[in-house]
Amino acid sequence: MIKEFHIYDSDAMKTFGKIIGEMAIAGQIFAMDGELGAGKTTLTQGIARGLGIKERLNSPTFTFIQDYKSGKLPLMHMDAYRIETPELLDDIGYDDYLFTEYIIVIEWAKQIEKRIPGEAFKVNINYLEEGRKISIEYDQNQKLWMMAFIKKVEEVKNICIL
Repeated sequence: MIKEFHIYDSDAMKTFGKIIGEMAIAGQIFAMDGELGAGKTTLTQGIARGLGIKERLNSPTFTFIQDYKSGKLPLMHMDAYRIETPELLDDIGYDDYLFTEYIIVIEWAKQIEKRIPGEAFKVNINYLEEGRKISIEYDQNQKLWMMAFIKKVEEVKNICIL
């Protein structure tokens, strides 16, 4: 199943992410893709804020993984853009985060799609003439969470069109 959202601007993107973070359940994985500058890191900053993480969050382009433990749940933020071999995933400890309490956000997820668990939310961000389109693909097991998320997004004014 896929749900699409039209996000108005970067502030709305952060608010959208904040709702994800506020509703996050331990172990959830958000596998993100989209063009350069589409808003993957902005969305992740919102998720971190929703988790209560106070540290400044930047894309871990050269460090691959950055983790944050100061929120209600820990966050693992990964940039897979430069991951060229499966061995590098092993070297940076990617598997150590799976099936733990961490909320996992992976930018450029297609780079490592064979290593992403099937229950991950697949998030695609695309440019529109005005704003961005976020498509979230989810499965039957995630439907209740997604329905609650949509309801929460509907309650917040001026962030998106469903």
